[in-house]
Amino acid sequence: FPHVLSGNLLPEITRFRPRDCRNDINEQAFGQTLSGLFHKFGDVFLNGAISCSNLFISITPPNLPLSRGGLIIFIFTKEKKMKATKILLLMLIISMLFSSAFTQDKAKDEITFTPIKHGTFIIQTKEATIYVDPVGDSKAFEKYPKPDIILITDIHGDHLNKDVVNALKQKNTSIIAPQAVVERLEFGEVLKNGETKKVGSIHLEAIPMYNLTKDRLRFHSKGRGNGYVVTTNKKRIYISGDTEDIPEMRNLKDIDYAFVCMNLPYTMTVDQAASAVLEFKPKVVFPYHYRGSDVEKFKQLVGKNKDIEVRLLGWYE
Repeated sequence: FPHVLSGNLLPEITRFRPRDCRNDINEQAFGQTLSGLFHKFGDVFLNGAISCSNLFISITPPNLPLSRGGLIIFIFTKEKKMKATKILLLMLIISMLFSSAFTQDKAKDEITFTPIKHGTFIIQTKEATIYVDPVGDSKAFEKYPKPDIILITDIHGDHLNKDVVNALKQKNTSIIAPQAVVERLEFGEVLKNGETKKVGSIHLEAIPMYNLTKDRLRFHSKGRGNGYVVTTNKKRIYISGDTEDIPEMRNLKDIDYAFVCMNLPYTMTVDQAASAVLEFKPKVVFPYHYRGSDVEKFKQLVGKNKDIEVRLLGWYE
């Protein structure tokens, strides 16, 4: 009796090769978890096969790119009397294992957020793949779908690297950035503060990002860089860029997901960031671009509003 379950699987699975987990199970926490879960059923192999006399479980990617997060689990049993509740419980445990074990954040509405480093991340939806401020080693992006859109917020090196953008862009990639960035790239489309643009079904709005505090004004002048509100799958995603708790941020409405920066001396304090978040009230907020900041304090401060969920991703792993 086959039972099929669709779940989540990240591209990291491609690093594993078929091997007997008993010999090198300590090599990956992934293998340890599987072994602990299924040791009663028999030998575990990292190519996804688990077998015993009465049960065979196969974990395999379906016919689609692994980076899309696809997984199919087949459960075959010789026990005709195995209760449906037992099968469903086993399927639930497997699904929970794969959906929570990695660093990606996949929202219920099929939007996946993948941190790359510091202020660099990927948004994946059914409609498009969006790279935000791609810098660093271009090889870090190899296991992900090619970008339909590249968004760049500012000219600083932790947001803009012309060589990396050149390596990642495809023939049909839309590169959206403020004027100062496009001038340095010598390609791309300018979007100024307050302007909007549609790329396919993706709606983009450029939001100001700048410093307010006197001794920080030299870092980010008003009008030079862009934050963004990205609307996709009927969800609004705010990307702050390097900014302080400016009025344009505090006045945002109906934000489903917010990426909010915090680090000194370049952007703002944890208290400023939390105060702004409590005012514009996103449903979910991801601290990012926070090197050296106390994100646990941020989580505690924002926790005053139980309707705002704070999610922490692995930006510096």
